[in-house]
This record gives sequence, structure tokens and C-alpha cells, in this order.
Amino acid sequence: MNLSIEDFVRVERADTPHFSPDGKRLVYRWNRSGSPQAYVLDLESGESRQLTATDGVVYSVRRRPHSTEALFVTDDGGDEQYQLQLVDSRDGSARVLTSEPKVICNFGAFSYDGTRISYGSNRRDRRFFDIYVQDVESGEDRCVFQHDGMNVAGRFTHDGTGLVVSRPNLDLSGDNDLFLVEPTGRQNEPRRLTPHEGAMEWTQSHTHPGGAVLALCDEERDFRGLQRIDLVSGEREYLLTYDWDIEAVALSDDGEKLAVVINEDGASRLEVHALTQDGRVAGQIAVPALPDGIIAQPAWREDGHALALTFESARHIPNVWLIDLESGTAKEVTQASAGDVEPSMLPEPQLIRYTTFDGREIPADYYRPLTAAPDRKLPCMVLV
Repeated sequence: MNLSIEDFVRVERADTPHFSPDGKRLVYRWNRSGSPQAYVLDLESGESRQLTATDGVVYSVRRRPHSTEALFVTDDGGDEQYQLQLVDSRDGSARVLTSEPKVICNFGAFSYDGTRISYGSNRRDRRFFDIYVQDVESGEDRCVFQHDGMNVAGRFTHDGTGLVVSRPNLDLSGDNDLFLVEPTGRQNEPRRLTPHEGAMEWTQSHTHPGGAVLALCDEERDFRGLQRIDLVSGEREYLLTYDWDIEAVALSDDGEKLAVVINEDGASRLEVHALTQDGRVAGQIAVPALPDGIIAQPAWREDGHALALTFESARHIPNVWLIDLESGTAKEVTQASAGDVEPSMLPEPQLIRYTTFDGREIPADYYRPLTAAPDRKLPCMVLV
């Protein structure tokens, strides 16, 4: 098998899945046209249809709750001046939510009723990102948090009275804070949810209907665990910790199930947990097995009985998989193409370990060519 670099560059990718409200379709990204665009997949027929054909890149796509519309983040010809648009998955009709030259709009989240979005923008001053809330139907924008810094819009609380905002510490790597902001902008000062000293980081925060924020965190730990922050008392407690990092987390719409992706020896392991009404772990739920590989971007179906996620491995190109908890099945549902590359002819990695200067054992994937003669010297590439 004689392959060039161009053959591997042409390998396609399908990712970022989200279910339609009825669970019968998935919106996702696919670079089949040459740049990532938004597509919709009919799960019954298996047919995909392109929704967008922008001049730039579709960087992410999110479904709008209780609607056939999906939001996508794009730019103008790759200029990375991100803007927000809505597209109807039925007919592909689109409408602009934000469109300002030389202004960046970073999407945060939809409110749980689908009527509002949060986003960060440097509209006021190109150096700083304030937080905005927009009424999706009227298009009315309101600046709800103005601050001379790098602020990142997060999720609304379930009752719509709060909005989580992350503020990275630009003077200390690996450090940030979470704040709770009143989404009408009437509150003078945001409430700091994560007072701390030193470098600690809270990421992928989700709001639970039981009055809590669930976020990945490395507070006083070498590995990221799942932490619960009580919105009334401010108390912080770990719900899940491992001797590995949790890399991704997804909370079902009703707050009853939680999916986590754990990086174990460089490969992903998926776990699903039942949650109590106040957002604590009640027990683990069985999930179907996946091949060894990398799992990313898990997203729940509205009924909480299925997950969609992106999966890839040495012999699986990036595609969207459907994980059905009721039937106990896992299957690939998108058709990103490997082109002239035959994945079954590629080597599987061998897990090895090496010792660092301080005596720790570090895992690594070692790829050995399948057809090279034992006495032949080959170049080696190290990816750190």
C-alpha cells in the first residue's frame, strides 16, 4: 500500500453531533465539501443532507431546544471573526444572529427553553470580551456583564435566572474562575462561585436543575475530576475522581444522567451515571463497549436513553456513533470517507511506558509499521 501525505489529508471527518428534539435526526459537522459544514442525518434512512455552504468554516453546531433549528458558528473566508447563525434542519433556510465586521462572537449556550442565547463578544473593545444575552426571535441583544478581560459565556440555570461565566486568569496559566451572572444585566456584581488561591481550573460546566453547577476541575488534584458546586451554599465537593483525567462530560436535559469520558492510558473510557434530584451520583449505568480509541463530544438524546458522540481510533476515522442504552448497542451512523486509505491496513498502537526523571511511569502509544523488515532502519516521529 503506497500512500502519500495527500491521501491522509483527504481523509474526512464527521463530528460534533446533537439530536433533534424528537430524537429522529442528528445535526453534525462534516468536511466532505472541503471545509467543515453543517449536515443533518436522518437516523431511520441513514441519509445525510448538507445544511450550510458558507464561504468560511463551520466551527461548531448546536441544536436549539424545542425547535427544528440549529445554531452554527462560522466566519468569512476563514478570517476567524466568528459569527452566529441559525439554520432550519427541514429546509436549510438560515438567518443571521450576529454579523459585525472585525468583531468576534463566541457562542455560549441556549437557555433551556430555547428562547435566548449567551455569547461573548469584543464588540465594545477589541481587546476584551463582554457577555451578551440575545432574544433569539426578536434579535435584541443585552450586555449582561461588562469587564475588561477574557470572559467566556456558559450555560443558563434551568429556571433562566442565572448564567455561568468563566474568566481565565491571563497572568497565571491553568487558572480560571466561574461566576454566576444575572442574565438581564440588572445585577451590579457577579457572584464568584470558585474563590481559591493558586492555579486551579474549572471547565465544561453544566447547570443541574437541583441547584448546582457540575464542572471538571483539578482543585487540589493532579487529575481532573467532576466537582459539584452548590448554588445556595457555595460548597464544593468532588463527585467522581480517578487516577486519570476526565476529558469530557455531558448532562442529560432532565439532569437524571451524566456521561463522562475518562482518558485511561491514552484511550477513552465511557461511563454513564444516574444522578439524584440534587445532582449527586446515585449509581453507574451499563453502557455498550466501544473499540479502543478516542471519544469526544458526547451529547444526550432528549429522552436520556441514547448518546451521540465522536469516535476515532487507529483503524476508525472520525465519525459519529450512536450509543443506545436501552438496546445496549453502539454503532457508527455517519459516512465520513477514508478515501484511498484502507484503515484495516494501518498499524494498531502498542501501549508502552517510559520512566521520567522523577521516577513516574508515563504511558505512550507505539506504532510499529506492519510490513517493514526487522533489520530495516526507519525514521521515527515523536508526538508529545
